[in-house]
Amino acid sequence: MKTIQETAKEIIQVIEKKVRDNGTSFMTIDYDKLKFGERLRSAVRNAHGASLPNDYIYGAICDFIYYTLEHTDTDQLVEDFIDHYRDYAKHALLEWSVEHYSWVDDCIEGYGLPTSRFSFIELITQGQRHQLHHIALTILCFLETETSEIIKEKVEAILDDREEYVTTHRDSGDNYGFLLSEAPLSHTAQKLLLEIKNNFDHSIYSIDRSFIEQIDREWIEEYLYDELSSPEMRHHGSIFLPSYNDALILDGFDIGEIEEQIDFDELIERIKHDEGIEVTRDDIVQALELDKREQDRNCFYAHRSLDAWWYAVIRTDAIAEKIKSFIDDQEEKLEQALSDFQENILPELDQDDEIAIREAYNNYLDELNRDGALHNITVFNAENPF
Repeated sequence: MKTIQETAKEIIQVIEKKVRDNGTSFMTIDYDKLKFGERLRSAVRNAHGASLPNDYIYGAICDFIYYTLEHTDTDQLVEDFIDHYRDYAKHALLEWSVEHYSWVDDCIEGYGLPTSRFSFIELITQGQRHQLHHIALTILCFLETETSEIIKEKVEAILDDREEYVTTHRDSGDNYGFLLSEAPLSHTAQKLLLEIKNNFDHSIYSIDRSFIEQIDREWIEEYLYDELSSPEMRHHGSIFLPSYNDALILDGFDIGEIEEQIDFDELIERIKHDEGIEVTRDDIVQALELDKREQDRNCFYAHRSLDAWWYAVIRTDAIAEKIKSFIDDQEEKLEQALSDFQENILPELDQDDEIAIREAYNNYLDELNRDGALHNITVFNAENPF
């Protein structure tokens, strides 16, 4: 694992002292040159506490980083640094308090200091010590956990890749689609029937509402079988049911939790390749707070809970196309049925008996329906021309 001193040396390479036009000096850190620059920037921001960025705190941060190179005893590091960096002269303490007195108030409130027992200078001294303690502890925590953060980030990156796959790749969605295919066809058809009756906007496709009211589950099974067998799978990143303008929902499948098996040696090699540092299994177990038993295995499992679903949908334009195709086909068959009736059956009837002719035509349509030549919806709605 990378030591505190190794991380500190990397930071020192990008620390620079600059001078303003008025002659005052200040310290800068070029975060962009560090792989962990954003994490360091966050630590520096936290080290400021409630204070706005200022030269004194930046100076203390940079001085502490230098200080860690020569002092490896972390148990005493923070206290030793405070004694090294703090002001002892009254005028220096008073000058510090002008801009940083909020730290004195914070110290009094946080530690419950009895102000009557301390002189004004003693209170300022405690406030400055409190500030330096916060600065040093924050940066020390960053230096100590930098390798752990790298390990965590690599594992998160692996989970990110896994999440992208299970939520965006079509083959992942198709795996959930297989669950729908295992359900009885009648069950799925009934769901689609309810969706069509309740949520299908027939008007935009110029389909009469009366037809929608007459279709049943059997019609769905027969004429929308292909759509039921291979619905489109769409990802939705919320537990709340989506509303699609171009599709009807058949079913939804909660992805829930993803699990990824991670090989210790592969992770170690990835960190070495990407970050240039050596880590051990112990480092990984400690950083991820894994069960100690994981160390004796070749791999461990990382998990992430997702608020994400795959939905099986059927496009409304596909439904409309099937309905229109059905209607056109039935109209052609009805015209052919009328022509066949007029040619083959009508001549044998009494031309003056209109009732008998109408009844014969209706019986003929019923017979075509029983033979499967005409659908019962068509027969029910057919106008008798006689």
